[in-house]
Amino acid sequence: MIYSAKRFFSLAKKPRNPNHRSIQKQDLEYFQSILSESEIITSDLSKYNVDWMSKYHGDSKLVLLPNSTQKISQILSYCNTNMLPVVPQSGNTGLVGGSVPHYDEIILSLQRLNKIIDYDTNNDIVTTESGVILENLNQYLSQFNTEAPYDLGAKGSCFVGGNIATHAGGKYLVKHGPLRGYVLGLEVVLANGQIMNLLNKSRKDNTGIDLKQIFIGSEGSLGIITKANLLCVKKAIEKNLLFIKTSSFQNILQIHNIAKSEIGKNLAAIEWMDSYAYKAVMENIKTAKDVFDSQNKIDQSYYVLIEINTNFNKDLVVEQFYNSLSQVEGLVSECVLAQNDHQFDELWKIRELVGSACGHIGKVFKYDISLNTAQMDDITKDLRQKCIDLGFTVGYGHIGDGNLHINISCLDKTKEQQLENQIEPYIFEWLSKKGGSISAEHGLGLMKADYLHLQKKPEVIDCMKNIKKIFDPNLILNPYKILPGI
Repeated sequence: MIYSAKRFFSLAKKPRNPNHRSIQKQDLEYFQSILSESEIITSDLSKYNVDWMSKYHGDSKLVLLPNSTQKISQILSYCNTNMLPVVPQSGNTGLVGGSVPHYDEIILSLQRLNKIIDYDTNNDIVTTESGVILENLNQYLSQFNTEAPYDLGAKGSCFVGGNIATHAGGKYLVKHGPLRGYVLGLEVVLANGQIMNLLNKSRKDNTGIDLKQIFIGSEGSLGIITKANLLCVKKAIEKNLLFIKTSSFQNILQIHNIAKSEIGKNLAAIEWMDSYAYKAVMENIKTAKDVFDSQNKIDQSYYVLIEINTNFNKDLVVEQFYNSLSQVEGLVSECVLAQNDHQFDELWKIRELVGSACGHIGKVFKYDISLNTAQMDDITKDLRQKCIDLGFTVGYGHIGDGNLHINISCLDKTKEQQLENQIEPYIFEWLSKKGGSISAEHGLGLMKADYLHLQKKPEVIDCMKNIKKIFDPNLILNPYKILPGI
């Protein structure tokens, strides 16, 4: 199949908006008049101009780090009037180039909005600024025996505001459902500087259109989230983790069905990985323990982690579940059960370190997608065969919600572009034909904006563009991302 030149949009520059202008001396002087010296950075901007994957590189000459909503309002009002494009940046842990400039846009970092405002003990609602790191939020919430209703591998560096703006998922979506159901209220600064107060601690509020939902998952393209009311969840009294080795992906699907039936609401997470993913961790992460004595062999084995959270006897739940698995001949090859909190964490690390392990092999092309769970291994094997001479392909992800992570590590630095051409747009077209989604968790950013037509009908994309123009008529917020041609 011959691909058109459109394929190269992921790395080639998109046409610059002719209405936007670059920062001038008088612009810097204005920002200096409303911000302190420590809130302005004009040199050594390399860490702000590159994404976590080192794939997308911007050329911003200015980073602003305002410490209040009011200052963000003043900044955006000025930028909107003077046609200065702005890229909001949280922890910069995304995988699709959504949080770095495409040209020389001003970077507006939210790292100084890092205060946890209050906690409502009667209703378990935390009010927080958007620059609070997820792990820090959970450390604060632990005194109330609660936690955020989601968990991410980047929890030590990602910001709550960025999580909401990209509608982050994570391993506990099976237990809690989507994040948007726990966001009760938001404070958002619009492109023109208007502060939209959508903060709300009411669990039930059916007063017209729920505007906060428009900003959840909009990737900073409609407004900048500055505060949030987040409904928290009680920590489980007891928890445990089973790590199962099995001989086929079909067995994983069967284990998943049994887990849903037998564990029910006590099922907190269910994750899978193929033997390529397991091998990547064992060979490249020195601290990882090979709990199945695999000797780093690639075979037909598959692995599934099942976390059980209960408020009563966890041993009884685990025993009943394992007995159900044992009744199916050949379903479980081996099973490891965490005996303490340390083992619990060590077993989870094997799954959580897959992405890092792939980075040790070579430059990684990461794809966060969703599809029918029965097709997860099919697309992984398909891509492995397609890229077999150029890349090392692993499959893993959230079997419980259909979210697959495919990582393909390039084996030859000189053939990175050739490998990428093999993968894209093939993977997105594959998903389109099968009714899957080209983005499950990380959003569209710069990477996938031009493939949105494979996912949405033209009238839907037009509606999205119209909404964008209502909230940001000058198109200054996170330009060139998310929507094609904007």
